[in-house]
Amino acid sequence: MKGFKKHIAASIAITAVFVVCALTLSVAAVPVSSPDENSGGTQVHSVASLVPDEIITAAGEASAALTAVEEEAAVEAPQAADPVPVTAPAPDVPEDNPGKDNADVETAKPPSVEPSPVLIINPPKDLAGTFIPEKEPYIQLTWDPNNNKKVYSYFLVYRKLADDDVVQDGPTKPIAKTKKAEYEDYEIKPGCTYRYWVTAVSRTGEESEPSKAIEVETYAPVPPVAPANVTAVAIDPGVSIDWDASSERGLAGYNVYEPQGSSGKWSKINDEPLVDNHYYDVEGLAGSVYAVACVNFYGVESEYVKVEAAQSVAVVYEENDPSITVEGLWVEETYEGPTNGKIRVAEDTGSNLYFTFKGNQVKMIVANYWTCGSANVYIDGVFVDTINQYSADPIYQVVDVNVPGLKSGKHVLTVEVLGSGNPEGDYNFVNIDAFEVR
Repeated sequence: MKGFKKHIAASIAITAVFVVCALTLSVAAVPVSSPDENSGGTQVHSVASLVPDEIITAAGEASAALTAVEEEAAVEAPQAADPVPVTAPAPDVPEDNPGKDNADVETAKPPSVEPSPVLIINPPKDLAGTFIPEKEPYIQLTWDPNNNKKVYSYFLVYRKLADDDVVQDGPTKPIAKTKKAEYEDYEIKPGCTYRYWVTAVSRTGEESEPSKAIEVETYAPVPPVAPANVTAVAIDPGVSIDWDASSERGLAGYNVYEPQGSSGKWSKINDEPLVDNHYYDVEGLAGSVYAVACVNFYGVESEYVKVEAAQSVAVVYEENDPSITVEGLWVEETYEGPTNGKIRVAEDTGSNLYFTFKGNQVKMIVANYWTCGSANVYIDGVFVDTINQYSADPIYQVVDVNVPGLKSGKHVLTVEVLGSGNPEGDYNFVNIDAFEVR
């Protein structure tokens, strides 16, 4: 209700003021003083005299009413909160006019930024290095990260010559960056000693202290020692060449040569360095000349050792020689055809015969007959062939097995009876007449 009264009073007051203002403007248009031509004097008019007394009284009452409304509103209105001061942005300071003229200008300060936490990174430990003298030599490095995987990002590998105590051209720079705790260094030279150390780098970019340094020596490319006790024996067929194995450090193997016509030059027979100290030339003959050399991983060869192939002499071992042992039932039988009139026979599956010998070649001499069957043959445990001794007509002194080009030394030939292979009957005998060794 109070609000409605206030609204009516304010409206009346505004209307009254509007009327007064309008009348005032109208009256103001009439001159206050003007000459009277007829009377010859000056006639003076008052503005108030032109406004009726009723209007002036109404305007006064309306003004008083408006004032009362404003006072009442001021009393009943709630107190407003203190205004929040607004700080004007600092004026820009010209870059080309710093100093005294701008000393009184307050510049805005950037907000403070908390620094990122620094990770504590440990140096790697247990650094180890090994020279690997392969065809492409390198140094293998390994180490213990000595940090949690969440801490380190990668490792830096450093290297310099061990006798280089003065660092040239400033601090030593890393030769590699790797995320693995290992590294293979192929940028090395023979006959040098290298010093290595490793650091770890955290995920925030901090580099650790260096690990404990190690030294690794590479082999010098001096010629290896020439092979010893080189022999060449002509067998049936070919030539078997042997020499003593070398235990020299950094040895890649051996090369075998033969003369190239009458030019005096040598031609290498093997494609890659031989790992074994043996070579078999299937086309060789008695009187053929060869040369053997040791070669290291740098491709440096020893002196050539020349040898001429000698004709071998066959040695025959009969079926009852002490060098022959058996498993199962093996029976000696007499015939007119075998080398000494006898053979050794077995039929049961799993019966084995073992012949131990030394030489570059072995031949197994047997008899073929209509009661015979099959057997497996092995040399030093390696399968050679499955033989079948069946024949409708008896045939003696048959070479069932011929293994040439064996490495000089001790070997074992094994005959394993299969108990099968006869196409005509239930008999499956396997027999041995003799062995010939060269």
